[in-house]
Amino acid sequence: MKLEKSRFRARQCQRFHPDDEDEQVDDQLRSCVNCAYRRWLPSGYLCRHPDTSTNQVPDQNSKTLFS
Repeated sequence: MKLEKSRFRARQCQRFHPDDEDEQVDDQLRSCVNCAYRRWLPSGYLCRHPDTSTNQVPDQNSKTLFS
């Protein structure tokens, strides 16, 4: 996993919300792998932040897979 990319994406994300401390992986807080909306997959993680216009969580195929 490339933490630099995860950190960069999180700095750009206005919806970042830190996960519980015991769920955090990166030592830098602002990182996608430390976000409460991150869901782990065998090949990486998926961003599952709610859609602000509908308050609905997108289905698994509508968000980007990160590895």
